Amino acid sequence: MSTSTTSVSETRRFESRVPPTTPTEMAATESVNGDLQQEVNELQTDDGIRAAAREQLGYQQVNERRETIVGVPDLPTDLPDGWPYGPVEQIINLRAAAVPAGG
Repeated sequence: MSTSTTSVSETRRFESRVPPTTPTEMAATESVNGDLQQEVNELQTDDGIRAAAREQLGYQQVNERRETIVGVPDLPTDLPDGWPYGPVEQIINLRAAAVPAGG
């Protein structure tokens, strides 16, 4: 299913105003209407309904398994002194030095 670049607030802005009078306003209104009509057409098909349910509601097929992948959090650097934390802190420092900033 395609995603529209027009937000709901933009759509409502066009609906709540007087009819468009300039060619620019008319073109923008036609573009919004075209995007909305395309979304309506897609939602009238089985594949469109499935795609919307998957994207917006998180539905999945019976034979599918959902896995959420999140970034790895930064490792703590304020470990207590002494064993076993000394070697762990050295490993953390070595790995942090090997990773470029921001990555």
